[in-house]
Amino acid sequence: MMKKKSSKYNARPLCTSDIVSIPLKEQYPIHAATRVATTYAFTNEPPKRTKTYNQPSLHHSKSQSSINRNKVALSLSSSSSTSSSVSTVIPTPSHSTPSIKQHKKRPLSSEIILRIMDQRLLQHQHQKQFETAMSAAQLKRSSSLCLGLQQPRANKMTSKPITRRASTRQLQEAILKKPSKHALPKLYSQQQAALITEWPYVLTEDNAEQDRMVSQHYLLRTAFGSDFCAPTRPQLEKGIIVLDIGCGSGTWTMEMSTAFPKSTFIGIDKNACFPKDIKPRNCHFRTCDTLHPQQLSLPFPDNSIDYIFQRDLNWGLNAQMWQPLLQEYSRILKPGGWVEFVESDLETQSSSENECHLNDKLISGLCMRQQDPYAVHRLPTMLSINGFRQVDTITQSFPLGWGMSHAGTSDRSETSTLADGASTVEQKEEGSKCSEFARAMSSQYLDLLKSLRPWLSVVMNLNHEKYDNYIAGLPAEWSRAKTFVNWHCVIAQKPNYT
Repeated sequence: MMKKKSSKYNARPLCTSDIVSIPLKEQYPIHAATRVATTYAFTNEPPKRTKTYNQPSLHHSKSQSSINRNKVALSLSSSSSTSSSVSTVIPTPSHSTPSIKQHKKRPLSSEIILRIMDQRLLQHQHQKQFETAMSAAQLKRSSSLCLGLQQPRANKMTSKPITRRASTRQLQEAILKKPSKHALPKLYSQQQAALITEWPYVLTEDNAEQDRMVSQHYLLRTAFGSDFCAPTRPQLEKGIIVLDIGCGSGTWTMEMSTAFPKSTFIGIDKNACFPKDIKPRNCHFRTCDTLHPQQLSLPFPDNSIDYIFQRDLNWGLNAQMWQPLLQEYSRILKPGGWVEFVESDLETQSSSENECHLNDKLISGLCMRQQDPYAVHRLPTMLSINGFRQVDTITQSFPLGWGMSHAGTSDRSETSTLADGASTVEQKEEGSKCSEFARAMSSQYLDLLKSLRPWLSVVMNLNHEKYDNYIAGLPAEWSRAKTFVNWHCVIAQKPNYT
């Protein structure tokens, strides 16, 4: 057999072991439009740079310096003595790194908000119990010290008791306890002024007061045409979280939760006058006693409530509590959330002599308690100062037992039949010249004065019997003098964050 002659020019085939990767020592810029890879063969001689024309410089612009190029280097060697390598540069188009989207925080659900509220109310209750125990222990300690100071000591030499001199602090306290001539008004004694200022709540908290609040709710609904005036109906139909401050008997909260089943309604009050079992599923009530001038805080997280409703709360608020209360509303309201206040004038308009005297006593007594009878007139300015926008006020006048305000069909038919003959008009009584709404409003305001009797009788320096006789003659004067009372609805919106 004939053997194939070997030639020194013939090369053996490449094996896998011959493939090695040699890093490039120099980077050759390649135009972005170049699609064919340039292959450089390396031999024992140093590599030669190919000529390039109209190539952009490396420092031409910042955009070209940020272009990412993937480089793949492959080198082949034929033998150990002869080293040769091949390098291939593959250009890739520049791709901008995808921007990381900032996910917005999901709003808290009603279940989480109720859980947070219960935890904070429990912490507040524990703190209150701890402070009560500490104050009781301090009082017991001080009383024991006082008893020790009052016990006389006997001298060993004379065997006579020696009384200890009173300290400077005790003398100062004794001087401060003495009533000053100019500390109280001349019309009130010291005991009477203490009853006026230290009375816990001016309204009587009993079943009659709860019935009055229910009748007042339906009268306000008739007068304003709705349970609320804020433009939140589309949101209520979709489902939002509503807070009722000072819910009382919970009539407004339950009515709204029935009308808007997709929304969640939370009512808080310091007294548990609301129902606990018979209520809608989306209606929740809690006892909350955190409205204090020193530490006013609501048990809700920031930006968690969509709509806040407050009605007839000026009877129990201190004048110094309005500013921190508005700040708390701004804290817990979501951006774009609404707040609504429904408050009345605490004095009547177009009043007679006896009614004016009662109004003056009522206003002076509230001022002695550091309350603001005219807070509803300052509310729009205070809301604007605290950053609220779209502040609006709606006012309704309620006649007390006169006129045909909000007359129904039955009232109009009665007046038309009575106006047919002149003799019938002349025989018609003066008290019947009013609608059912005006008559109900007069009865409701009289019930309000009855609820104020324990406190207002002290202010007017009358016993309960004389006070009852005094207010019994007021409805006739209301009808004669055309007396009315104003109710105001103030709405405002928290601005959206930009």
